[in-house]
Amino acid sequence: MLADGLGHGPDANLAMNAAVEAFKRCPFDSPTEIIQFIHPEVRKTRGLVATVAVLDTKTKHLKISGVGNISTRLQGAVLSKTQLPYNGIIGHNIPRTMNDHILDIRYYSKLILCSDGIRSRWEINKYPQIIRHDPSVLAAAIYKDYARQTDDMSVVVINM
Repeated sequence: MLADGLGHGPDANLAMNAAVEAFKRCPFDSPTEIIQFIHPEVRKTRGLVATVAVLDTKTKHLKISGVGNISTRLQGAVLSKTQLPYNGIIGHNIPRTMNDHILDIRYYSKLILCSDGIRSRWEINKYPQIIRHDPSVLAAAIYKDYARQTDDMSVVVINM
């Protein structure tokens, strides 16, 4: 899960802490059900946006669901795919018709999640051969070159 509390400071941190505690207790393995479980637990906070991904390494499928402006990209040597989240704010208004998106990951080697503190128009082609390196190198490059200096930011890069 990559999540971002709305706004800044202690109130955003309170929303994040409530979401993390709910996530730890959540008995589900469906990303949509996880978000639905977290939603009432953060209702008394200012809320947050989040994307949850569950990887099944045996079937090579990724289940993913998100609410709000967390950008998600699957990246391979040749192909890339952007996954769009649902509109809303966890803790305030999430869609009733959310579903898990199930993606075949055989053609992708990395899952990249970025909060809105990272500009969304980054391109991996700017970094030839970076896909072969440790995921932290790609995360650092995205952070360095595309950070908005006016917002908090998160970048997660996961090898699949």
